[in-house]
Amino acid sequence: AQVDYEGLDHAQIVAGKFLLPFGLFGERLHPTWINKLPAMTSLFGMDHEGVPYNSLFPVLSDLGAMIRVAAPLGDGGWYFNGSAYVAQGPSLADEDAAGESAEEPGYIDVPAPQLAWGRSFTDNNKDKMLGGRIGVVKGPSFEAYVSALHALYDPEAVMDVWATALSLEWRHAGFQLLTEGALLAQDFENDAGDPKTQNRKAFYTEVSNRMGSWEPVVRVNYIADATVDGESVSGHQRTVIAGIDYWFGPSIPLKVAMVFPQGLKNRLAIQWAFGF
Repeated sequence: AQVDYEGLDHAQIVAGKFLLPFGLFGERLHPTWINKLPAMTSLFGMDHEGVPYNSLFPVLSDLGAMIRVAAPLGDGGWYFNGSAYVAQGPSLADEDAAGESAEEPGYIDVPAPQLAWGRSFTDNNKDKMLGGRIGVVKGPSFEAYVSALHALYDPEAVMDVWATALSLEWRHAGFQLLTEGALLAQDFENDAGDPKTQNRKAFYTEVSNRMGSWEPVVRVNYIADATVDGESVSGHQRTVIAGIDYWFGPSIPLKVAMVFPQGLKNRLAIQWAFGF
């Protein structure tokens, strides 16, 4: 639940539990009646108790407060779009939740502790997560954003986690190009008690072309090797998804797609979604 105050000319104030404006897919595009494929992306995916699998993040939501600003940039139809928020932030995941994630096909094991995002209404430490997103918008045809967040995730509030993302969306007639990339850096201690930083990167690119009620879609997901001190500590993951949608209405798509995951069996996915 969230409360929005819209009495300002170019700003909106939000409080409660809301979707975080980090990137685009998690905040705007993940619902099944909006997502053009019957699968999630490498940046934002499904989760067990806030712990993501097959993706860098779960769909990010958290308890806090946010201000959003939109203002014209001259007379050329360009707009500035910005958001800033303070929220509870991630915490260390329960071993059971991390274990369930590790059983999922394609799950990538990494040495840093698993994080759980947006799980509780009580914070596990005195630190708060700070984040924001700024970008430019040109009518319905173009959007580009830079996002960032930072938090201390352990009970002692000494271990950092920070992330940045770049997002681009371009539309022309029925054609749409959507691409996002992100970096997630997490401090942790190795088995010897030495401080380390784990870096993980991921991106996806999606291309679609709406032709009447039909819409072919292709998405490439990629999660790079996790690294510590410049050395790889996990394998990478690549998945290609190709499908076609039939839109019975603006929020009623029937989606059929072939999923080609690296190192796993190919599969056929079919989904009929309804938006209310």
